[in-house]
Amino acid sequence: MNPDLETVNSLILDLIRQALLDGAAMQKTPGADVSETMRDLNERRLTILQLIDADRAAG
Repeated sequence: MNPDLETVNSLILDLIRQALLDGAAMQKTPGADVSETMRDLNERRLTILQLIDADRAAG
């Protein structure tokens, strides 16, 4: 496995873990503002996609 793929895998796992934690926290706080959480998750998703695209271009 090349380092870029390892980085992508790590970021994906972090994204999933954070989404689960945020979802659990939101269930405990009805009416919580989810926009900041969604922005953060979307930024992480875009970072992952950029790494995948860069890896494909280099590959």
